[in-house]
Amino acid sequence: MRIRALQTVRDGWSKMSHRTRQCSDSCRCQYSYEALRIGAVATRGADVSSYGCKSRPWLPHMCLARHIGIHHGLSTTAAAFLRDVGLPASVAPFLDFRPPKSGPLPTVDQLWRLKDGKFGNFYVIGSNGSGDSIAIALSGSVVYLNHDDGFRPCYINKDVLALSETLLRFREMIQEAAKRNGSTFVYGQVPREAVDTMREHLRSYDPTALDEGAMWADELDEIDSERT
Repeated sequence: MRIRALQTVRDGWSKMSHRTRQCSDSCRCQYSYEALRIGAVATRGADVSSYGCKSRPWLPHMCLARHIGIHHGLSTTAAAFLRDVGLPASVAPFLDFRPPKSGPLPTVDQLWRLKDGKFGNFYVIGSNGSGDSIAIALSGSVVYLNHDDGFRPCYINKDVLALSETLLRFREMIQEAAKRNGSTFVYGQVPREAVDTMREHLRSYDPTALDEGAMWADELDEIDSERT
């Protein structure tokens, strides 16, 4: 199951090239990464000149060993996925994933300069459209921290592989609906059956993502509420 899911993610995001470079100006390590095209699914077979490794690459978040695992204690699976596959710089629904300019992943406490130490085991990998940090917990689960509600953790996915697979499926759903409706596309035009299929996928590999208050549950409910 996990191997098939990873292959789905790799195939869906369309591997572009392999390179070697420093992970940051201040780091002297070298690592290989796959530059993946953000628009791969939506633009397969079309003009992709606005995408690609030069303009909007996917980059693994950290270099091997120096930043992952040793410093964080993240699971081997999470560390390997961030290292070898990475996450998109920007992707629906209004999520951004950016590596730190230098050094290891910051904790939520470090990024937000919180003094109580409650969130020292949440490592920030991105943010959502509300400015909440998206983080990996030591358990491996991915959450966002609602900064308007005392940084309350809100569930996204059980791990980074499930996150990437769900992002891919969500993008496919949105892009297919947008292709049918053209430039006038709005959320409510996503067909009910497409949303139901998305829920079935989540129910099969990450059912907690459909619990009340979880990000994907809220996102799919919003699409349903906007349907006319």
